[in-house]
Amino acid sequence: PFTTLDRKIETTKRLFANLGALPMTKRLDLGDMDVFEVPGARPLVFEADSGRPLPFTLRADGLDITAAGTHTITVNFLNRAWMEAHDQNGIARPIQSDAYGRMTLTLTPAANTLAIRYAPPWMATIPAGVMVLLFGLAIPSIVNRFTGFRS
Repeated sequence: PFTTLDRKIETTKRLFANLGALPMTKRLDLGDMDVFEVPGARPLVFEADSGRPLPFTLRADGLDITAAGTHTITVNFLNRAWMEAHDQNGIARPIQSDAYGRMTLTLTPAANTLAIRYAPPWMATIPAGVMVLLFGLAIPSIVNRFTGFRS
């Protein structure tokens, strides 16, 4: 695990060392943070074939994309476990990854909108969390019974 972490740190250092060579334009100064425009950067959501940007709305649990007439779209977010996509009819759409790890989705011609959601299996982990909580609450009683220690 440390080798992987070291490799990621070195990759990040090389990336930031080369950032100064990019022809960026400063667009906003927020005091502790600056916002730059990088020419030629892809939009966050676009048609895979033409590169045309697509309108979208970010949400706390994912994003909604308007993709009328689009066949394949690329979402410039890394594809992660527990991401789910559904069109406006509730039909699940498989999420693939391109060579850069971004999400790519193929839509049916009838699909006009797409909802991508981060949906971890909360219900599967709640029983385990309850068990840990109960065990944590029981520890003082167990210690008292075997040691005679009273707080």
